[in-house]
Amino acid sequence: MTETLIEIIGEAIGFVADLVIDLVFPRRCPICNEPLRPGKLIHPECEKKMVPITRNYCLKCGRPIKDGEKEYCTDCEGKERYFDEGRVAFEYSALSGAMYKFKYSHKPEYGECLGMMTAEALKKELRLWDADAIIPIPIHKNRKKTRGYNQAEILAKSIGRHAHIPVKTNLVKRVADTPRLKDLNPAERQNCLKNSFKLTVDDVKLKKIILVDDIYTTGSTIDTVARLLKEYGVRSVYFVTITAGNG
Repeated sequence: MTETLIEIIGEAIGFVADLVIDLVFPRRCPICNEPLRPGKLIHPECEKKMVPITRNYCLKCGRPIKDGEKEYCTDCEGKERYFDEGRVAFEYSALSGAMYKFKYSHKPEYGECLGMMTAEALKKELRLWDADAIIPIPIHKNRKKTRGYNQAEILAKSIGRHAHIPVKTNLVKRVADTPRLKDLNPAERQNCLKNSFKLTVDDVKLKKIILVDDIYTTGSTIDTVARLLKEYGVRSVYFVTITAGNG
């Protein structure tokens, strides 16, 4: 039996198992939390509420800009960034509840749907960037133990699967358990994140990387990881998030 045939059989068994689980324990829509039909990840009406960000966004980080004549948001304008470019997939309004439940109410299953939709919304950018790998922003082991999972890792795997990009989950490690960055000023964020991450290898051997996180707020964490990767020889660092909050 060839390796390819084994993979096909394995995928078929997994597909049937997922259908059985969906029948006994139906998935719930991440937007309205109502049960879904087997094989579905979101209600069609809820999907229509998710508004892709296709214009009036910062050319550097992808955050929506209210002033349509500006090219950069206030965070990126005149500021050095270590990441090359980022994109935010959807407006926050319809996703606020889903994002909270995904991150804090133990709903890791939402990540497959949100990752798939992010990959679809940003398929042009994912193709143009032509990255060697996707890396999820890591969380500290204490936070992962409390939450039970890293939401960025679930998203990264879903995006990678739909965009056909390899995912590296163990290349970057978070070594400091930092407080909520949203509550800190820029100087405090920078000081807090200093030496918070490290690479697990001496030679990265990747030239173009896409970082994945759930929500973009200040960009401080993504920029810190981008700087670390570039110090180890990575040429280009991009990122994608599902949505963006207030910086």
